[in-house]
Amino acid sequence: MINVKDKIVTVVGLGRSGMASAKLLHKLGALVRVTDAKTMDSLDTGINDLRLLGIEIETGRNTPQFFKGSHLIVLSPGIPGNIPALDESIAGSVPIISELELGWQCLQGQ
Repeated sequence: MINVKDKIVTVVGLGRSGMASAKLLHKLGALVRVTDAKTMDSLDTGINDLRLLGIEIETGRNTPQFFKGSHLIVLSPGIPGNIPALDESIAGSVPIISELELGWQCLQGQ
C-alpha cells in the first residue's frame, strides 16, 4: 500500500480518472493538488467537488511552480511524461507514476 499521508501529491490531468485519483489520494490523507493545461470551461463540472475537499487546482497551464514541493506526481493517461513543467521535478528525483501504478499500489495492501 502506498503511503501518501501528509505528503504533497500533484495529479496531472483532470479527466474522469484524474479526478478519481485526486479523490482517492485525498481519502488516503495526501495534500492533493491537480493541474490541467485545459481551461476551466472545457473541464468536467466535478472540479467543484475537488474544491470542496480543499484540493488546490491549476487550469489553463502546467507551471513548474505548481509542482514545487511535490513528494509524488501522478500522470493521467494521455498526459506525456515530457511536459516542460516536469523538468525540475524529474531533475529533483520526485517520483512520477501513472494512475494505473497508483491503483496497483493501493490494492497491494488489501
